[in-house]
Amino acid sequence: MTAGGNRARILFVSTRCEFRGSVERYIYDAARALGNNGFGVDALFTGSESGCENYSKIFGRIHGRGDLEKLRSCEYDLAFIHKIDDPALLRSLREKFKTAVMIHNHDYCCMRSDKRYPLSGMNCARPFNLFFCSLCAGLLDRSGGSVNCVNFAKRRALIREVKNCDAYVVTSSFMRNELLVNGFDVSRLVKIYPVCRVASRRTRVRKSGETPVIVFAGRLVKNKGVKELLEALSMVRYEFKAYIVGTGPEEKRCRRLAHRLGLGGEVEFTGWHNDLESYFEKADIAVFPSVWQEPFGQVGTEANGYGLPVVGFDCGGVGEWLCHERSGLLVPRKDIRGFADAIELLINDPGYACRLGDEGRKWVETYMSEASYVSGFKLMLDRIHSR
Repeated sequence: MTAGGNRARILFVSTRCEFRGSVERYIYDAARALGNNGFGVDALFTGSESGCENYSKIFGRIHGRGDLEKLRSCEYDLAFIHKIDDPALLRSLREKFKTAVMIHNHDYCCMRSDKRYPLSGMNCARPFNLFFCSLCAGLLDRSGGSVNCVNFAKRRALIREVKNCDAYVVTSSFMRNELLVNGFDVSRLVKIYPVCRVASRRTRVRKSGETPVIVFAGRLVKNKGVKELLEALSMVRYEFKAYIVGTGPEEKRCRRLAHRLGLGGEVEFTGWHNDLESYFEKADIAVFPSVWQEPFGQVGTEANGYGLPVVGFDCGGVGEWLCHERSGLLVPRKDIRGFADAIELLINDPGYACRLGDEGRKWVETYMSEASYVSGFKLMLDRIHSR
């Protein structure tokens, strides 16, 4: 797999050894895919390395941050970086191993990480600029539900270290373009779709007279558009049942909004569940109402993988997988009426909804399979070692 033809060993680097969010899910699925295809897969977690037993068992060995000095350069063919906030640690990894950074979000192009103006909530399309970005809300970072001052010098140092890594991995052309306009080396950019599970067949076909089921899955934060979704659902003229699967700082506000809009009987907040499959299996339509510039939006492809058509706002990298009138329906960002109309169309025509869902499942099966991921990863690794 490498220049010497030996079994390649990959060191995943991140913060948490547990199922927490989309980043941790990506790491788990990627490590499993590589392990199933002959790679040696270990991990270094900068937080607690014990973590979740079901999560940690995917790795051969798990290291803590203090173990880095003991590791030899020849032990790993690549350090695959995910969540990292310490430029000194990244520099140490670069000096010891070949490195690839997985670009999960906007951390390396935005001081506040979310590429949105703090007061208006509008998405920002500007490349990084020292003066302009330093004025953005006084560099307040609102990620994670808290408000903190951004350490500007530390973030700039981290971005410099990231740019010096051997490869930057993105999941969409949208993120590729974002890195390009922010000065990342085009020769190091690699696009690889993540691994996504696919159902062998569509598990549910709605019969005449049955109440259609709609599902949303994700964190309940402003960026994810649950407020816009609830407003759209209040405009739908047909009977439906909607499940909001997730939790977050906006949950209480969303519950109050649902009650105020008269959706108490139609919308159920379930909290977060790791078994999203059980909701996909009983749903007819999935919704992806995110209003920020999603780098990709994998939960939408997971719904497609279960044969569900997806209604989503055309924003960020969503159009990479949500092909209008092929795998679902794309609606202009924050077009609430248009979102409601798209849901009504799929409710009113279950045959059309099934066709869109089947096409979405075929796309996921083709481009997001384990084999496709491993093939792209091997090409990246070979390119890194051929320099």
